[in-house]
Amino acid sequence: MARWKTLLLAGALGCWPALGYAQANLPVPPAGPGGDLGVPALPPGANTGTISAPVAVSGSSMSRPARVSLSDMGSGSGMMGGVPDVTGMPKPEGMMFTGMNMGMSPMMGGDQAQGSFMPASANCFAPGCPVGVEPCGTTIHARGPSGFMLDAGIMWYRVKRSDPSLLTRQFIDNGGFGDVTVGVQEDYGSATGAGWWVGGGYLAPNGWFGMVTYRKYTDTVHSDRVTNDGLDPNFSIEYIGPGPLGSGAGGDVPGNGFIDRGFAVDWTNVDAMIGTVISPAECLDIVFSGGIRFSKLEQNYDVFINRDLGAFNAQQLYTRLQGAGPRIGLETRVYPCSPLTLYAKAYSSILYTNRVEEANTIFADGLGNFTQGFTTYTREELMPVIELSLGFDINLFSGRFIIGAGYDMNYLFEAGSTYSEQTTNPRSARHVNLAIDGVNLHATWLW
Repeated sequence: MARWKTLLLAGALGCWPALGYAQANLPVPPAGPGGDLGVPALPPGANTGTISAPVAVSGSSMSRPARVSLSDMGSGSGMMGGVPDVTGMPKPEGMMFTGMNMGMSPMMGGDQAQGSFMPASANCFAPGCPVGVEPCGTTIHARGPSGFMLDAGIMWYRVKRSDPSLLTRQFIDNGGFGDVTVGVQEDYGSATGAGWWVGGGYLAPNGWFGMVTYRKYTDTVHSDRVTNDGLDPNFSIEYIGPGPLGSGAGGDVPGNGFIDRGFAVDWTNVDAMIGTVISPAECLDIVFSGGIRFSKLEQNYDVFINRDLGAFNAQQLYTRLQGAGPRIGLETRVYPCSPLTLYAKAYSSILYTNRVEEANTIFADGLGNFTQGFTTYTREELMPVIELSLGFDINLFSGRFIIGAGYDMNYLFEAGSTYSEQTTNPRSARHVNLAIDGVNLHATWLW
């Protein structure tokens, strides 16, 4: 994609400027030629004493420039704040040329514009940024469009609980010798639902952006019927939760009976985020963002057990979590070749929510007699959420229109928990997590 705008890394990449080795308080070589070192005379007006303070650098002044190098910020404590211009002078014996610019140094046979001499065997040194060399920590600019953004997508997802709801058992009679019961626990089937999102915001030329996104995981219902044909007296089916009906309160399905299960989820989020884009390399962007999430999660667990001859057990369990909390995230975008982009995203939220549960149970004996129970539970609690995503984008019209596909996974801790497991003891907790994952198609328009 044409690159998103970036901020300054300001040296965060951990690189270093070119260093010139300088001897602190170094005596100036003698003025005349022919001495032991064969040092040529210095230019008129040169300092012939000990260098103990910063000297002027050719082509600049001691006022701080727009880009500040280490030599510009010398402390004056014996370190050399700059190096004199000795361009054109022959290199003495035992000295090394420290000047550098965009060309090659005279040591390498190039045309060096200016530089300095330093002893090749100096024991102490101070950093000095040679004239013409940019200090490290400069900006790696990403070039791309800016303006208003519109983002939208659709997701085909599944909801999975980390907790079983049904137990089937088979008793194997070996005449009292090695009798065994084999059991299998099953969760609700992973029915596929369709969710969607739409968002709008603004991307500034300096890489900062703001975005508000509405996400809706529409009401997804899994329902099925499991029948006990009664042909094998050693075979049994039992509903084990969640809810009061699954807490030993007549959840078994007798012979010639059946159980109808229904599990529905509706999840709504509003995310208000701000962030920025930086580019540590030409083929890589990193997006940092943070903000707030408003969330509402509703679930229904409906069960009907036909016990034959008009007898039945039934349950209606409703649970709701709604609240808000901080949301932070990190995205990496790699540009292997135009117009393809590969991305990976990771976001996390900690939501302060209000939990409400309502459970209604009915037990009928087929003779017109029934027992009904109703229990509620409310409390404030934290719900952590982790969001992960992988995918690719195709960038069109210089990056102003993007289409792509990916795989998203949302993990909601304790979101499937229920606290009304027993009508007589509503604080009997069942701790369950939810996973909401699936594939998506998305598009972004920047104008």
